[in-house]
Formats: sequence, C-alpha cells, structure tokens
Amino acid sequence: NLSAVADENELIGGLLAVAIASSGMEGGGRGPLEEYLAACDGLCASNAMREAGVSVLRARSRLEAAAPPAGRLERAFAAACGISEGDLAFHAHVWEALQLCAARRRLP
Repeated sequence: NLSAVADENELIGGLLAVAIASSGMEGGGRGPLEEYLAACDGLCASNAMREAGVSVLRARSRLEAAAPPAGRLERAFAAACGISEGDLAFHAHVWEALQLCAARRRLP
C-alpha cells in the first residue's frame, strides 16, 4: 500500500538503494552505500531521497552482522516469556536493525 508514502523522493531513494544493493555489481571496490551516494550526487538528489536510501542500506548492513549473544537480562526475559535465548536475541537484533529514520514531520 503506497498511500502512506508522504514524499515520493523517500520512496525513490529507498527503491534505488534496494536496486543497488541487490544488483551485485562491483563498483570499483565500492560498497552499496558508496554506490548509492555516488548515484545521488549524479542525480542531484534531495535530502529526503538521500536519507531514505541511506537508512535502508544501514539497516541492511546491521542485519548482515551477527546478533549479539544474550546477556543476563535477555536470558531472564526469554525465560519469563517462555522462548529460547536465541529466538529472543534474533528478534531483538532485527528490531534494532530496522530502526529506520523517523518519518518526516509535516507542519500543518
């Protein structure tokens, strides 16, 4: 549902970032974030477009990293919830990784 998209530049930025990240092309040793920023420079992209794509690519890199091991608090919380420590650690890792940029606030 795209009716929730308030700024088309954010949508374009996110989609461009996904396209670059999934293309698998090697950009002279540059990673997807560097490629995305170079594309934005070439397009004279708006800040909204840049921020949206950077958020997506940063979330991607956080998701690629291994989940941190469960600490004492996480182990106790997992036990209280009746789930495994690994499941809780995985869900917490995904939750933290997907903390994307806050939606732009529009003044009334």
